Amino acid sequence: MIRLHSTGLGLLIAVVLALGLCMTQARAQSFVILADQGPLGTSTLPNGGTVNMVAEAIGSPVQARLTFSYRGAGTATISTVDRTGSNDFSVAPAGLPITLGPNEGWTLVVRFLPSSGARVTGRLTLTVTETVQGAATQGQLVVNLAGFAPELVFSYTLPGGNAVAISDGGTITFPPTPLNTTASAVIAILNRGSATGTVSSVTASGDAFAVSGVPLPPISIEAGRELRFNLNFTPSQRDVQSGSLRIEYAGRTLTILLRGSGAAAAFLYQLVRDSVESPISPGQLITLGDTAIGQRTVVTLRVRNAGNADGVIQTISVLGPGYQLADLPFLPLTLAPSASVAFTLIFAPTQPGAATGRLRIGNDMFDLSATGLGAALNYTVVMAGASTSVSPNGSILFSSLAVGQSFTARFLVTNTGNQAAVISAIFATGSQAFSLSDLPELPLTLEPGATATFLVTFAPTTVGVAQAVLRVGGHSFDLIGSATSPLPLPAILLEGPRGQAQPMQQVAYTLSLAEPYPLNLVGTLTLTFNSEVFVNDATVQFATGGRSVNFTIPAGSTRAVFPNKETTIRLQTGTVAGTIMLTPAFFTETGVNLTPASPPTVSLTIAQGPPQLVSVQLGGRTPDSFTLLVTGYSTSRSVSQIELQAVAAPGVNLTNPKLTLNVEAAFLSWYQNAQSQQYGSLFTAAIPVSIQGTTPSGSPIDGLQSVSVTLSNALGTSQPASVALR
Repeated sequence: MIRLHSTGLGLLIAVVLALGLCMTQARAQSFVILADQGPLGTSTLPNGGTVNMVAEAIGSPVQARLTFSYRGAGTATISTVDRTGSNDFSVAPAGLPITLGPNEGWTLVVRFLPSSGARVTGRLTLTVTETVQGAATQGQLVVNLAGFAPELVFSYTLPGGNAVAISDGGTITFPPTPLNTTASAVIAILNRGSATGTVSSVTASGDAFAVSGVPLPPISIEAGRELRFNLNFTPSQRDVQSGSLRIEYAGRTLTILLRGSGAAAAFLYQLVRDSVESPISPGQLITLGDTAIGQRTVVTLRVRNAGNADGVIQTISVLGPGYQLADLPFLPLTLAPSASVAFTLIFAPTQPGAATGRLRIGNDMFDLSATGLGAALNYTVVMAGASTSVSPNGSILFSSLAVGQSFTARFLVTNTGNQAAVISAIFATGSQAFSLSDLPELPLTLEPGATATFLVTFAPTTVGVAQAVLRVGGHSFDLIGSATSPLPLPAILLEGPRGQAQPMQQVAYTLSLAEPYPLNLVGTLTLTFNSEVFVNDATVQFATGGRSVNFTIPAGSTRAVFPNKETTIRLQTGTVAGTIMLTPAFFTETGVNLTPASPPTVSLTIAQGPPQLVSVQLGGRTPDSFTLLVTGYSTSRSVSQIELQAVAAPGVNLTNPKLTLNVEAAFLSWYQNAQSQQYGSLFTAAIPVSIQGTTPSGSPIDGLQSVSVTLSNALGTSQPASVALR
């Protein structure tokens, strides 16, 4: 028990201490501190937090409004405000003591007026008594203060010198400087304060003074950092020149006076033409007169230094069409007082008309004027109403066309020169897709301002890119066009018998288009034969021979024209069972395939059937025998039996008038022979027949009037055919 009692006492003490801590914490949390720093915004501070106050410059005040809001359940009384630390901070608490109810606040203004650029600190301590349900608790609210300010100091360094501090109203004097050259002083702005300083403007006045290397303002200079830039002095005259440098920062302006003088040369110029010297001045117009294209006008320019110091010529250059310089000295050139130099100015025009230019000698400029004499041809292409200039060796592009279409452009040649031009030839070489028309009569003399025209037509005949070269006088132009596939064909009509067909027939067909087509067409009508008995029939072909026939369809017409200028084509059906197919193919004259993916076809079917007799002839006879020549065909390429039926002459009695022959083996041997394939299923069988008996005439053959023949196979029997024996 003693052990349990001691533990309980310890727990009791711990609870009491915890409650005390909670009460102290609650008092601190009863207030919300807001710091309003104007443009910097408003922030919430904890008890003991810090307000950083940054001034623009030394002596520039800045303030913060601190609002203490009571958030407790009773009342809070602020009795005192104590400030400690730097005297750069000041407060003016008014109306103390002040008692605040729940959600009421009190505002205190803190002012910071920096006396230097160093960082300074301070503290505000507020004595607060909080009363909740009659119980009063005293505590403190603490706000730490930190003050910052920039401190800018200025110095300059002349070429070859040391850094010199300078303040408002000071003077920077540059040493004598050659005219039109630049001497630079380095201006340094050091921030030895504790906050970032801002320079809002850096400007220099005076024609000879300028600043360079200055960042785009406003320019921030962090504490301990430095801004450097150049102050340039470029005198344009020997007299003393003055100006000022203005640096604006933190609402203040630093003004530094600037002085400098120049030492310079003075250049005098002379133009020498045909040994005659003429003085000229910078800015003066130099006229070189008229010069024919291919010729030159040459003058001499002399430069003399009439000044009191060395003069440096950095550049001598000329701009303008046809102008050139020669005999130039090495540059840069230094001319001592009274020294001179000469060089050559040339005008060699490449095109007619007025030519202006500009000559530069050092910093002095001269205008140039001359006229080139000659013809100048300008070229223009007009396509679909739009005009486009084209240069020699340039390209003329035609829009893509389908084969069979055409497009015509107008080509214009204009003489913009001041003399007549002679064009001796106009022609095109290369792809035949390009042609010229409406050509002027050649040779052509084109007066100044006159224009000649002709037509260029692109009419592609093949798919792909077509190229040609157009020659106009001495100039050439590339002609380029591309062609796509021609327009699809109209409906194709292949007319003639189709379906079941009889052997050994000639059937006629026509081929046409539903509508005229704009291109000349060539094509092939192809016959194919698919045998049902595995043997080709060479006799199945066109009447013109072979299994393909060419045709043409002239542009603008519809009907195909076959060989011999016929508009129909016949084919032989043959004697073998199978299927005959006709398929057309169409092309342009240049070989572009226009055949549809599924062209119309015609199908003829020769069915398998009984053998058929074509003819029965008497091949030879003797008193007691004769030979029959039996010609026929069998679409199934099979004959199994031949039957002969004799008819007796009047008064003669035949004891055996019918003769049946089993010929299956013989015909099988014939049809399996490769030689038979050239005849399809056609055959001629020679059947010798002997006659026995007597007749009144003594010749047995005189007892027969005629003989009829029939053929048969597994599919049936032919119609009989007879031959007379008397």
